[in-house]
Amino acid sequence: MKKIVPYLVLLLGVSLLWTPLRAAKGIDAPRVVVDGREYWVHTVVKEETLYAISRTYNVPLATIVSQNPDLYNGLKAGQKIRIPVPDGQRHKPVGQRDYRLHIVGPGESLFQLARIYGVSVHAIREANSIKGDVLSVSEPIRIPMGAAARRYDSIHQSKRQPDGAYIVTAGESIYGIARKFEISQDELIEANPQLRTHALATGQRLTIPKGAKVKDAKTFHLERPEWMDRTSYKRLENAKMCAKMPAWPKDKPLIVSLLLPFRLQPETKSMSSPPQTVKSDERFLEFYQGFLLGMEEISKQGYAVHLRVFDTERSIQRVKQILDADSLAGSSLIVGPVYPRNVTEVSLYGAQNRISMVSPLSSKTPTLEANPFIFHANPSEKTQLREMVARLRKKAKGQIILFHEESIKDAELVSNVQLMLRSEMAGATLPADRLKVFTIPRGQVAEKYISTLSNTLWADSLSTIVIPSTREPFISDILGALNEKAIAGKHHMQVYGMSKWLKMNLDFNHLTRLKVTLFYPFHVDYKNERTVSFVQEFRTTYTAEPSQFAFQGYDVATYFLAALTKYGEDFRFCLSGIPPRLTQNHFDFEQHQGYGSYENQGIFLLQFNTHEGLSPISIKGH
Repeated sequence: MKKIVPYLVLLLGVSLLWTPLRAAKGIDAPRVVVDGREYWVHTVVKEETLYAISRTYNVPLATIVSQNPDLYNGLKAGQKIRIPVPDGQRHKPVGQRDYRLHIVGPGESLFQLARIYGVSVHAIREANSIKGDVLSVSEPIRIPMGAAARRYDSIHQSKRQPDGAYIVTAGESIYGIARKFEISQDELIEANPQLRTHALATGQRLTIPKGAKVKDAKTFHLERPEWMDRTSYKRLENAKMCAKMPAWPKDKPLIVSLLLPFRLQPETKSMSSPPQTVKSDERFLEFYQGFLLGMEEISKQGYAVHLRVFDTERSIQRVKQILDADSLAGSSLIVGPVYPRNVTEVSLYGAQNRISMVSPLSSKTPTLEANPFIFHANPSEKTQLREMVARLRKKAKGQIILFHEESIKDAELVSNVQLMLRSEMAGATLPADRLKVFTIPRGQVAEKYISTLSNTLWADSLSTIVIPSTREPFISDILGALNEKAIAGKHHMQVYGMSKWLKMNLDFNHLTRLKVTLFYPFHVDYKNERTVSFVQEFRTTYTAEPSQFAFQGYDVATYFLAALTKYGEDFRFCLSGIPPRLTQNHFDFEQHQGYGSYENQGIFLLQFNTHEGLSPISIKGH
């Protein structure tokens, strides 16, 4: 095989000097105050871009998008968007007025006005005695604010009749159900708050707001086999389309843009600050090396792969330089950047230009659920917790005990686990002491709490102990106390922990004796033929052992380039046709609510044991 020389072709763009934007002046856009915050209301003109709007108002792109999530669907002439007014340019407070007057513009709707002013559609309807949904251009509309809006919401609630119910069938999405009943997605979610944190499930009972009507009776009673879950139906539905998808032509180059922070250049508070030492991060070099070997596999199949590498330096200014220079134009695929703040900036560019983008390393995913062009390769912490809870529902027969330290982070994790457990076990008749939570004050010894626990455990049943904590001293202490009880043989326990435990210096004997079970996004199977081949190639090319980052780079390259070559730029509809098992990943991407971003759900269930140390029990999605 032809060796790859491990060097970086870094498009540093030295001539592109970043200049701080001046404060926006002379803006005469109308202003509104929503929840105490002041906004400009900008009306989009033909061929206007978000970058131009950002520069005009001197407000970062990410800030504008966070206030207007529907921008991922693109800009339209006449569209109105909210832009936060910077602190130094806000008007002096003059007190909250009960109403604001709005003159309806072309294409505006009640839903759009409600989003702009931060009030409910019902409040605007009640304040103006509006019966339907049609607004007339130049019509004056009273927008109730503050106490007035709350008063009209109360009037609406008093008029409401009991809501209707709807049972979700396989393959349905929030978007499809909302269209079926001629209501907005926001109205459906408002009536079913659980949809904000949990995906739809076949057989789930939804509340349909009173007054909604079925748009198409044929789709309302769509028959599907009972055995077919949402995912399998969706894949079957796309199978015929994917079979006709044109493969990537071999005479057309695949242009891949890779954005990694090879040099960790610290951001300074001002342009005049003295330069600081620049460090390199070998983890990203290792990712790059694995990525190159993955590209080589695709090249062997006769495809011309052109790689453009950008050093983002862990700097948001550097990322903006790349975007402002339109350096990513013509990309077939964007991989990176790494850090969430930078991911937000680049993902918007990808969505506007219909370029699929992979967030390859971070599990801290920013709020990008509405962007169907972004793939999160690492399952988030919440996804890992959800998989743990799903297993508890199936496997835990006795008591479920939650231990956590008295800290903000642990309290948040425990709260999420409790909410997920209650949701998973909704409708089941549970004994009062089935679920217990023990909070241990910081710095106190866990043993006395374990002794208290012993008096409350059910006899002759397997108790499930869940420790949703990432504090190493606390975890080490409580595992030691539980280990003593296990040695004494007084209780049967199954202990579940967090993926971050693998990076801690915990007592191996405690982990194996308790058979601690963890959920983890990665597991390298050195018996796998593909893994063995990659390890040998990496050793030959770089005279080194591949790290977790090298495996990740290889997996991301081979998976997404295989998808591109097989199905073209719209490969996201046909992911079931790409083999999911790689060297350390099991890629099983699921789209958020059936219409948004994609997140990997492939999680390994790993258990410590005295024979093999740490071995996989199962793979979610396998």
